[in-house]
Amino acid sequence: MKNKTKLSLKKKVLFSFATCVLFFLSLELLLNVCGVQPTYYDDDPFVGYSSNSPLFVTSSIRDGAEMVTAANKLIYFNEQRFLKDKPKRTYRIFCLGGSTTYGRPYDHQTSFSKWLGEFLQAADPTRDWEVINVGGISYASYRITALMEELNRYTPDLYVVYTGHNEFLELRTYGQQLDAQQPLAGLSNLIGQTRTFALTERLLKSRGEKESGEYGQKQILPEEVAAILDKTVGPETYTRDEQLWQRTLKHFEFNLLRMEHLADKAGADIVFITAASNIRNFSPLKSEHRDDLLADEQAQWEILVHSANVSSSNERYAEALDALDKASDIDDRHAELHYQRGRLLDRLGKFDLARAAYQRAIDEDVCPLRAPSSFQDAVRQVADETDHRVIDFERLVQRWAKDGIPGDDLFLDHLHLTIDGHRRLAAELFQYLEDSGTVSPNASWSELSRQKIARRIEGEIDTAQQGKALRNLAQVLSWAGKHLEAKQLALQAIQLAGEDAHTNFVAGHMLYQSGELDQAAGFLQKAIELEPNHVLARLDLAEIHLQQDEFVQAKSVIEKAIQLDPERQQSYVILEKVLENEPSRNSAPAGL
Repeated sequence: MKNKTKLSLKKKVLFSFATCVLFFLSLELLLNVCGVQPTYYDDDPFVGYSSNSPLFVTSSIRDGAEMVTAANKLIYFNEQRFLKDKPKRTYRIFCLGGSTTYGRPYDHQTSFSKWLGEFLQAADPTRDWEVINVGGISYASYRITALMEELNRYTPDLYVVYTGHNEFLELRTYGQQLDAQQPLAGLSNLIGQTRTFALTERLLKSRGEKESGEYGQKQILPEEVAAILDKTVGPETYTRDEQLWQRTLKHFEFNLLRMEHLADKAGADIVFITAASNIRNFSPLKSEHRDDLLADEQAQWEILVHSANVSSSNERYAEALDALDKASDIDDRHAELHYQRGRLLDRLGKFDLARAAYQRAIDEDVCPLRAPSSFQDAVRQVADETDHRVIDFERLVQRWAKDGIPGDDLFLDHLHLTIDGHRRLAAELFQYLEDSGTVSPNASWSELSRQKIARRIEGEIDTAQQGKALRNLAQVLSWAGKHLEAKQLALQAIQLAGEDAHTNFVAGHMLYQSGELDQAAGFLQKAIELEPNHVLARLDLAEIHLQQDEFVQAKSVIEKAIQLDPERQQSYVILEKVLENEPSRNSAPAGL
């Protein structure tokens, strides 16, 4: 009898594994032939929305042939128009993102999407270029992906995505959703992108077994942004939450991959832009000590910081830096400490070290309204993994900025670009399209052509409206506790909208808060001249007269304010202080 050949356990396992792999590869090939597509990124498993009205609706003017921004969305979006059915010669670009894409503090007319459209049409008129601004104020990555689902209906050719700043604006909770996938995250992602998984998912969904997402119940958000800051006085509501931070980063990475998937489904290209910010001239919004800092350690930390402040005020910058370095050894999680280190290194001419300290201040900011470096890295990584282009705008602005440190030369506030900053970004996008062969500039395209476009765009700017936009931005910064930055913007606003009553009031109010009473009084008086019924300007002016012992003037101003608005209680408080301090009330009766 012949001896039977026995397989070892190892060979049996390998044979079984190879058989399974071959089976699933065959099944994947069959499903591909049948048209089954992966669905892993078709839906956001972490957030949903209470309602979902479209951003674009058919225009009644052109019998439904044209799409226009819905009226109820104009508080967040610029009005944009385009044909529902894309004409053959048209190359359609959707620019997505938050308020920077929108063009804040201005609007679409000076945004990078406007500049890009003008560049493309002038350089290559053989095609009709549509650059549609879909920047939503305060929109984060998860809202952008939801928009892309709608935009895919309109045959896009290219998506331009500028995102990263707004991921912490809305209150979100993840529970165990993201944690559940972490131990097998790589394997989970791989399986989720197979056609076998897609078929299984559809079968389960048809039986009603997939109603709450892959990782648990979705959080349902309102249709439009409900920013935490809109419901609070300044950034005090924010506190350090490492777990939420990591979960938010994971969701951000998922959204970037989902954007790539949605673009691929539409047959469109996609280019990501890293979100740049002002690191030199804007301090952190909120700082906190490390959680385990002991009382005696904090006391020593405060002594060192005070010593650094004294040394810095006396221009002993190296000595001040040494004190802050020692304080950092005690607690290196305090955002403001890193920002002040950056300021000292900046003054000492150590610009590379200063830039690193400024960036660390952003990364430690407990109210992170500027994209932290880990979120910038996520954009670069996803673009690299998916073989898509990334325009590393964060590093570009470093190259353009004075001393390699982005500041007021490129930004109006903590993250909104100057008009020239938008132009520069548009030029980078144009170069990308040229390098990819999408646009072929004609022989007449030159630097002179670009200058001509710049003169036209800048010539169409309404300087009064521009000033009012800066005024509104100043008010936001003041509310956030950034009084110095707010005052500087208010004074810029005056230069552009000096004949606007409310702009004069805001400038006067900012100066009054900073103790510059004479200059403040001048702006407040101007506001009253332009608008005699401006009660708030009268209240501030009365307070200034009171502080300068000008009781007759204070009484006259506040009595007029009461006459204009008898219901405002603050007016009576000021009037009482005036009456209490009048010399006639405090002097002794004569002849006794």
